[in-house]
Amino acid sequence: MVTIPLYESKGYEVDYFGNIKGVEDLGRDLICKKGNEVIIIQCKKWSTFKQIFEKHIFQFFGTVFQYKKKHPSKAVRGAFYTSTKLSDLARDFAKEFDIELHEDLDLERYPCVKGNIGRRGKEKIYHLPFDQQYDTIKIELARGEEFFMTVKEAEDKDYRRAWRWRGGKAGDG
Repeated sequence: MVTIPLYESKGYEVDYFGNIKGVEDLGRDLICKKGNEVIIIQCKKWSTFKQIFEKHIFQFFGTVFQYKKKHPSKAVRGAFYTSTKLSDLARDFAKEFDIELHEDLDLERYPCVKGNIGRRGKEKIYHLPFDQQYDTIKIELARGEEFFMTVKEAEDKDYRRAWRWRGGKAGDG
């Protein structure tokens, strides 16, 4: 069985913006694009006793608004995913701002091993979340690239581990 992360499985090209930009992500964890449609996603995996308040929704609305303003020809919307609950007022604001809510989620394990094929065609390489180039690697399913739950799954399909970049030329010790 091939497991594909949620938005990739729906045909979106996904930029893992939050991983790359860190605190400069403006609340955009994922930017999902398909045709003219863009979904800006904020994810909050918090302890169940914490609550999402209106300030979090305001910030997220602001970043969605900014993206819409910079890309007026795109159909942009926001989706907010959280492992906890929103306050009633935050929920009201999300509804008013037309932000899609997914709250109190039991977030499952996802296939985080990326298997890509080298640009020259044949070399199959897997990347782990802590690897140097992980966040910039985009998996292209149409090229036969894959996501895996485990390293063993990747290696069983003849993928090798990405080599660590050392800043020199190939072969430098």
